[in-house]
Amino acid sequence: MNNKSENKAVLYAYCQDLAKEFDFVRKLDPGAKQASAERAWASISWFHTDYRNNAVKKGYPQFKKSCRSVEYKLSGWKLSPDGMFITFTDGFNARTFALYCNGEARYHILSFKINRVRVIRRADGYYAQFCLDVEPKEQGAYTGNVIGIDQENRVSSPAL
Repeated sequence: MNNKSENKAVLYAYCQDLAKEFDFVRKLDPGAKQASAERAWASISWFHTDYRNNAVKKGYPQFKKSCRSVEYKLSGWKLSPDGMFITFTDGFNARTFALYCNGEARYHILSFKINRVRVIRRADGYYAQFCLDVEPKEQGAYTGNVIGIDQENRVSSPAL
């Protein structure tokens, strides 16, 4: 909180220090450690951006005592070829879980590149969120009208 000059690389180094001190951090996949540092850095940088713009409403980010999610990048997990199971390969003994989803969701999981997997513990069980690399498809009919957007995110219509 006191060192505004710190950056994301310093948070990565803190992850290494925490791994030396705590056994459960040592068991985590390196990508999961980096993802947690990135999430912390995002909240800190959002705070400093809001502070500079005089939009601070809640104060400095509060860090939770216990986290109910872990995020894996490209390593630490493996999806079965049929998309029915996901296996975690980090130091915890979680091993293999069945994935329950509809056919369309399973098609998307198998068809596109998976960038990240986040496992969340909720009161009624564990859930997996997949971040996929998908090209957005906008539905609608092309009308031929042109709309310009300037840098201040204001929409301007063409001169008639």
